Amino acid sequence: MYWGKAFPKLQFFSYRTTPSTTVPALNPTRSNGRSSSGKALRYVATNVQLTSIVELRTGLHSRRTQMNIAFLCICLALVAVNSDALHAWLQMSISGEQSVDFWIIPLISAFLCYERRNAIFARMQFNPVGFVPLVLGIGICTAGHTAYFAHVGSNMIIVILFGTILSIAGAFLMCYGMAACHEARFPLGILLLAIPLPQAAWDQLIHWLQNGSATVVDLLFLLFKVPFLRDGLTFHLSGLSIEIAPECSGIRSSFALMVFALLLAHFALRSFVLRLVLVSAVIPLVIVKNGMRIVTIALLSIRVDPAFINGSLHRHGGFVFFTLVLAAEGTLCWLLRRSELQWRLGAGEVTQ
Repeated sequence: MYWGKAFPKLQFFSYRTTPSTTVPALNPTRSNGRSSSGKALRYVATNVQLTSIVELRTGLHSRRTQMNIAFLCICLALVAVNSDALHAWLQMSISGEQSVDFWIIPLISAFLCYERRNAIFARMQFNPVGFVPLVLGIGICTAGHTAYFAHVGSNMIIVILFGTILSIAGAFLMCYGMAACHEARFPLGILLLAIPLPQAAWDQLIHWLQNGSATVVDLLFLLFKVPFLRDGLTFHLSGLSIEIAPECSGIRSSFALMVFALLLAHFALRSFVLRLVLVSAVIPLVIVKNGMRIVTIALLSIRVDPAFINGSLHRHGGFVFFTLVLAAEGTLCWLLRRSELQWRLGAGEVTQ
């Protein structure tokens, strides 16, 4: 079928092939011996073909809409049932002891799914296996709610959040299939970062960051030949004593840098080892950043103006050092990507 001739003359779609119907040729003067019945058969075949394609696309679109509505309804039901725990989680993220921006993780996950929507939803297929994690997650949420309302344990919000995320993953697998779930493994997996740590683990992590920052401060004071006396997390200088408090541990910047490093590794690197190197570099960079910030404020307070110890650089100047760490993480990512590309070229792989 020559489409350039068929499509300018769309009037042939109005004909119906019945035994008593004669379909005229498009251009009888240039038929060159070809019968009009042969052309009519080709037109009918093309019409049936196009109709089948339209019906197939309409069916796929309708099926996709149904799956989207089903998944959305399950998510809304989970949010409605777990609204009390989610509200407590949101308050914890904003003003609690673990005042880390956990709330931004679901937004990042939704954006990543939207950004890869063509690959994720290219092959949708209902998968009943998704019922297993869905029901298991609902059971975990039920157990967490029972303990939460009975005031048994302080970590039941963590249990409820884990059950909610497991239920969402199960609903996604059930509605969209294994292929879509495999394509969306990173957006779904990053939801686990929205779960706060148990308070004991949180306190231990802060204490570890404090000790690491104190070690860096110790080394920097020795490097700059600043006389000091150390007593645990407290440094006694000439006319000044500083203590590395939990608020100075850099836990919030550590979380932000961890999310940033995960996104960089996901988009820029392919090797699992190089991704692991990039993400693992976050903790030493944060510790060094904290030590540099403490030493900078201490030296400015001793040698320039004692008001620096309570000034805006101490209270609101963290973004300056955070920017330096972001630049260091970005530079490391660029070096790792460059080495990965060189290795792939050496191995004969084709880069895009």
